[in-house]
Amino acid sequence: MGSLDEKLERFVKKLLYVCEADSGGIMEYAIRQSAAIAQEGVEVHFLCKPSFPVERLRDGIKVWGFKKSREARGESRGLAGSSDWNDCA
Repeated sequence: MGSLDEKLERFVKKLLYVCEADSGGIMEYAIRQSAAIAQEGVEVHFLCKPSFPVERLRDGIKVWGFKKSREARGESRGLAGSSDWNDCA
């Protein structure tokens, strides 16, 4: 039959990580947790404020920004630290 981890490994390939914090302990936790998840082979999509320090995210995490109205943008921001990140506000 296989363990639960083995079963989940076949299905869990992508994860949307949402972080509204842009400083402090929650931000630090989000950076570390998303890196650990990505390291396990999951494709992480990170949704955050334009003021979030995306340069601290692990390479390979796809970063998305949301407007002040909290409406999600429909375009990828690419890899962490991409030069077009400032355009998402």
